[in-house]
Amino acid sequence: MLVSYNWLQSYIEDTLPDPESLVDSLSLHAFEIEGLDPIRIDDSQGESTSNGTGQIIDWVIDVDVLPNRAHDALSHFGIAREITVILGLTLKERTRKQIEAKDSDLEIEIKNKDKCRRYIGREIDNIQVGPSPDWLKKSLETIGQKSINNVVDATNYVMFSFGQPLHAFDADKLESKKIIIRDAKEGEKITLLTGEEISLSSLHLVIADEAGALAIAGVKGGTKAEVEKSTTNIIIESANFEPVSTRKTAHALHIHTDSVKRFENEISPEFSQIGMDEVVELISEIAGSHSTKINTQVDVYPHPVESWRVQLRSDDISAVLGVTISLREVEDILKRFGFEYSEATGIFDIAIPFYRLDLKIKEDVIEEIARIYGYSNIKGIIPNDTVEREVNKKFYYASKIRKFLTEHAYSEVYTYSFVHSGDVEMINPLASDKKFLRNSLVEGLQKSVELNSHNKDLLMLDAIKIFEIGTVFKKNREHMSLALASTEKQKELENSIEMLGEHLGIKLNGKLFENVLEIDLDDAMEVLPDVDEYGDVLKVSEVTTLFSPISQYPVISRDIAVWIPNNQSKEDLVSLIKDRAGTLLVTEPRLFDQFTPEKDSGNKYEGNTSYAYRLVFQSQEKTLSDNEVNVFMDAINKGISSKSDWEVR
Repeated sequence: MLVSYNWLQSYIEDTLPDPESLVDSLSLHAFEIEGLDPIRIDDSQGESTSNGTGQIIDWVIDVDVLPNRAHDALSHFGIAREITVILGLTLKERTRKQIEAKDSDLEIEIKNKDKCRRYIGREIDNIQVGPSPDWLKKSLETIGQKSINNVVDATNYVMFSFGQPLHAFDADKLESKKIIIRDAKEGEKITLLTGEEISLSSLHLVIADEAGALAIAGVKGGTKAEVEKSTTNIIIESANFEPVSTRKTAHALHIHTDSVKRFENEISPEFSQIGMDEVVELISEIAGSHSTKINTQVDVYPHPVESWRVQLRSDDISAVLGVTISLREVEDILKRFGFEYSEATGIFDIAIPFYRLDLKIKEDVIEEIARIYGYSNIKGIIPNDTVEREVNKKFYYASKIRKFLTEHAYSEVYTYSFVHSGDVEMINPLASDKKFLRNSLVEGLQKSVELNSHNKDLLMLDAIKIFEIGTVFKKNREHMSLALASTEKQKELENSIEMLGEHLGIKLNGKLFENVLEIDLDDAMEVLPDVDEYGDVLKVSEVTTLFSPISQYPVISRDIAVWIPNNQSKEDLVSLIKDRAGTLLVTEPRLFDQFTPEKDSGNKYEGNTSYAYRLVFQSQEKTLSDNEVNVFMDAINKGISSKSDWEVR
């Protein structure tokens, strides 16, 4: 949300700190700040701009208000209130002019009370629609909003001020003085203020008169009762709509407005009255005259919000935060929030204000106390090392198995627990093709072996050898399983399991599925002895690993075999290959074959050795072509040919 520094200052009695310091305070205690930009006066045109070198007249702060705080902080007043809590400042008292109102003949009917929680309507007669005053235009333009006219601008200004969306209808364009909040009829059409005609369904809530829809509730207004320059009588709407319904409607119709953003994150119906009071006063000020008449409001509020309280002990705060905060400090923080409370023998009974919908349990309030107290004041404490620690048997043996297998050239993988079929189906699956929990590790490892085998050269491996330790879910039981997979012969897997069993001191029995061997580890755990300490199981060897970004493009492998005299070193050959291969050679040349003819064999290459290397080329920027790799291979061949006693096979 874009927030004006000057706008914030208008709600706060004390002088705000400079914008940079204010941003730091908000970042440390409340919200992530995504930007801070000056608003300047363009010296040549006298207009405000975020560019140029003119005088700074305001600052725009881009505040990332997350959904859990959207109900109270998605407004200038909400952010200002937060600032006063953080910095210990004082909000200005809100004073409102007394307005003489005449009895209203407006009628409001809510037909769907689940989707419309409150609806306040109020008619204002004999106004003059025209341009907004400069201060209002500049306020809206500062936060990226376009000025429409004084009435529409007033509704937008109040929404960005207090978080309550509002709408104004031209009263003379309605069929009668009756507004109906109902579900749309199937196929009912409405032309939006953008000029787009929308076809509605019965799932969408509309604001209507007796002839048809005037607006999509909480989403967008229609052209039928649009406020224009000729408008003299208006009806102001300040309502509250159910968040899920509003979100579904907006998403279905692909309409995303500032109003939707507030309603879909839920705001209290109590804001409806605040919004109405503020906008009526503002409209009467900027669009009214001596002949303007304000009617009494009509308020339909089927289920008024009930207040709620939260109780917590001072001991609860210490237990959750791990630090002792004095009663005086807690009371000071609660007072800064403006929470009404009572305290007796360390027990706080706190009345939560209507606008803090996120505070429902004691832990919520403790979190608020912590962030104002300051996370930096909550020091980390190393636990007392005298606590007796038990060795987790499963963790011990799983770690021992990992250590053994990785030392024997196996790599550990993690595959998906969610699969397309199995014994246990999930009630709320993450995807339509992953509705079940796996009942075996086999399928996941088979896919992993297949994928990795394509990159065998890049990994500089002759064979892929992987394993996984994970939970599988059978119809009546879940257990920990171990599975090994390899591109080598099945006998190699069986040998690996046999050696692992000898290492553990038991015989391991597994089931073989082509290139995967799986073992029920829970069964093995029952016969493995208990342990008292971890020993060196958790120790890892000290290694220095260099990381480089992984290319998304495929590799090209080439083999080259060269005869060189036995009195010369193959390292010289490797050095030449690397020098001529260029930067696209992404691995060390890997020796995969070596042949030396026997003495007196009659072989013409007697006294030489053939070395065969595999070269792997890959680009970080594109898919390589054969021709591009051929350039490097030709350079390597020319380098070898320049050696009188070397020969490419």
